[in-house]
Amino acid sequence: MMSSRKVKMQMKIPAGCAIASMRESPMISARSARQRGMSLVELMIAMLLGLIVLLAVTQIFVGNRQTFAITEASSEVQESGRIALQLLSRAVRNADYWGCLENAAAADNILNVSTVPGDPYGFERGVTALRASETDENIQPGRAVLTLAGINSSRSASLSDEQTSSTSTFLQAADGVNFSNIFQAGEILVASNCEFADIFQADAVTAQRITIDQTSSFSPGVRTGSLRNSVSNYRNGRVLPLAGERYFVRQQSDGRSALMFQPLNTRGGNSGSFVNPQELVSGIEEMAIQLGIDSNGNGTIDRWEDLRDASAANAASHADDALGLRISLLVSSRTDQVMSAPMGFCFPAWGDCGDDGSDLRLADDRRLYRVYSSSIGIRNRLSD
Repeated sequence: MMSSRKVKMQMKIPAGCAIASMRESPMISARSARQRGMSLVELMIAMLLGLIVLLAVTQIFVGNRQTFAITEASSEVQESGRIALQLLSRAVRNADYWGCLENAAAADNILNVSTVPGDPYGFERGVTALRASETDENIQPGRAVLTLAGINSSRSASLSDEQTSSTSTFLQAADGVNFSNIFQAGEILVASNCEFADIFQADAVTAQRITIDQTSSFSPGVRTGSLRNSVSNYRNGRVLPLAGERYFVRQQSDGRSALMFQPLNTRGGNSGSFVNPQELVSGIEEMAIQLGIDSNGNGTIDRWEDLRDASAANAASHADDALGLRISLLVSSRTDQVMSAPMGFCFPAWGDCGDDGSDLRLADDRRLYRVYSSSIGIRNRLSD
């Protein structure tokens, strides 16, 4: 009995002591603190900081995207301008080449046409810069057109002698030369002996003979049945094919403008006509041309004549005295919305670019525009 009573007395704990021990428990106090959470002010501050970070990241992304778009457009425009000027420069430098003939003025064009400025049959002009007429379906009227011509030296044949009849002229091949492997009937050719030359159309071509016939069925034919010079003048001379081409800018089906190349067909029944234009470089909006004129024949350029200020007759006449060209190209990016606002530019490069200059222009879109220009010498005239 005594032991049982002692056990019961030991198990009794005063109520106040139990409550005090619960309050002092560190485990319960920590658990209570963890369940307390964030206040409203702390939540609003956290949301504000998150928005600031998000706006900063968005701004960086938008800025990088705009910088990338401008860089890409600038690279595209620069490449288009460089390639276009390189192609035009090479063509102009090689234009008006007549082999050992000093210049095209010594060549007589006996094709059955009345050549006018810009006419594809006017090979002897060598270099012509005009503005497109209303009748040219391939080019927008008023646009600059650069026409180049000369000898195509990739093919040639040596001559032995010339024989004439009442209506025909025969050019005889030198020993070992087979005309039929080099030329074809209907092709426009030039016979040259380094002192003078004749531009004609071959009516018939055999292994040993080229026939020039006034009654030819080919177009345009020749206006006379014989060359300008006597029978023996072309002995040991050469026959070469002619080449012609023109360059201009026009709008394509996709709405973009491009630099076009249009070669002249000098072979077959359609000789003297330009074939279908081919796109060279896209993004070329406009082309402007100046002629470097040698007025007194001393071999130096005395003045620059703007094609925009010259009539067709004057431009063609002055082109005969031109020793070089200035070409200015307006190039645009493919993508719109590149710039934050329409940009201004001055075209052509030699134009009036003052504050109120007549050549200052404002784009009607937000593409990137650049103006590229180059001065090019006509090498075959500078060496005269």
